[in-house]
Amino acid sequence: MDEREAKLYRNRLRDLEDDGLGGTTAVMPPLPRRKTSNPRRLLVQTFLAMIFIGGALLCTPWSQLSGRWAWDIAGKPFSWSVFWQAIIDNLFMATSASCVTGLTVVTPTHYYSDFGMVVLFLLIQLGGIGIMTLSTLLIYLLMGRLSARDEAGIMLTSGAQSTPSASELLKKTVRYAFFFESLGAVVLFSRYYFTHGMAFGKSWWYATYHAVSAFCNAGISLHPENLVAMQDDKVYMLVIAFLVTVGGLGFLVLANLSRYRFWKRDIRQRGHVSLQSRIVLWSTLGCVGIGTLLFLIFEWNGLLGENRGPSVAEYLVAGDWDGALSGVMEWGHKAIDAVCQTTMFRTAGFNFFDLGQATQQSTFVAILVMLIGGSPASTAGGIKTTTVVILYLTIRAMLRGEQDVCVHHRTIPPSIVREAMVIVFFYFFVLVGIYMILLTTEPAILAEHGSLALFYEVTSALGTVGTSINSTGLLTPFGRVVISIAMFLGRVGPITLAMAVSMRNPTPRIRYPEENVIVG
Repeated sequence: MDEREAKLYRNRLRDLEDDGLGGTTAVMPPLPRRKTSNPRRLLVQTFLAMIFIGGALLCTPWSQLSGRWAWDIAGKPFSWSVFWQAIIDNLFMATSASCVTGLTVVTPTHYYSDFGMVVLFLLIQLGGIGIMTLSTLLIYLLMGRLSARDEAGIMLTSGAQSTPSASELLKKTVRYAFFFESLGAVVLFSRYYFTHGMAFGKSWWYATYHAVSAFCNAGISLHPENLVAMQDDKVYMLVIAFLVTVGGLGFLVLANLSRYRFWKRDIRQRGHVSLQSRIVLWSTLGCVGIGTLLFLIFEWNGLLGENRGPSVAEYLVAGDWDGALSGVMEWGHKAIDAVCQTTMFRTAGFNFFDLGQATQQSTFVAILVMLIGGSPASTAGGIKTTTVVILYLTIRAMLRGEQDVCVHHRTIPPSIVREAMVIVFFYFFVLVGIYMILLTTEPAILAEHGSLALFYEVTSALGTVGTSINSTGLLTPFGRVVISIAMFLGRVGPITLAMAVSMRNPTPRIRYPEENVIVG
């Protein structure tokens, strides 16, 4: 009930009292009920609106580099096949940008004008910030107005001393996003302008675009070959990896860490690192660390480059200290390359190398990292780190014969365990289903790159990652539609499913007798 309805209701009550009909004998009209919005419907409608509006704008002559409608080819008559191909391609690009995936079927700078690139930029920003704000709003709706116990839960999760309002949560979410994007844009501008000699205005545009694309985990680049041309600039690579990592941690973790004063001796002033933050930080470190180690092993003499000259040990034996130092520097460069590219595999979509030349082993490692993805309430996709950790803890508790799922002296509620299992089942069900469909419709990818490349493409789309091994452009029009659906489901599916599981917790009135069923 808004303020106007409340005022009318109070006036009606006053009139009844003046007429002598107040008190218990007065027959009052029922209090108007507030119309409640469905968060799941709002989430789906928001992304669908962004995709279709963005796709329509990308088809216009203002967005096309040719200055014509997307389906209007100079010197050729109108064709319905060309028309639908243009519609599908631009909707694909709008979906990739809105769902911050990064898969592209055209080279943006060779296909779109400056206005079209701005449209993609706004879709990335709205898609990235929108998913953070909507996720934060979901947390508030589910935990902020239920009970004192639930309010204490969100306080513990975010590390706050009091339960913030929805507006405060949303403001802080946007504030964190713009802070890191601005910081990244400044550093990237210095690299473009001072190191690479790019023009002043172009440097700012490229720096801002890539900072937003990195923090939002989109992975769409203005460079024709993604970021392959920037692989020699290690500072640039580390800044991009930092923005991707921060964007994938999630707002709750950022809010918690911003309140943690580790230098304070008083525990009450120091604050604490919540269980959510502990799980996210350790799982992120483990995922990137193990992925980096495996990528180094499989690509040491591959994508990371062959060793030039003798080894460090041979230099040391020969007493050549300068050669030994250059060998150590080469190791360091390979380690930076592996860390940055593995970070991109998690959910970003930027390519520092031609992944079409990667080994089968490192491609499989990339698939595993993409499946895990980032963290909840972040710009990242995938199953999410917390979901994987809870599933692991559940298996560990079952093998140990323990009744509860515990970690860091805390017990995970059974409802959270059930939610994690449902999300994992949904994710793999959709992944296998889409892969089976594309196995029958994409012979070009199968013939040129094999079935693993096709599975890689589906995983990248559903995980909203965006890295590709040069097979996205080979998709048929039907395959592009299917991959677009996969990107959309990967963005809104797990969150919508989590909403459905969390918001439906009825108390059963009837409990049926138990009966054992053999499994395994």
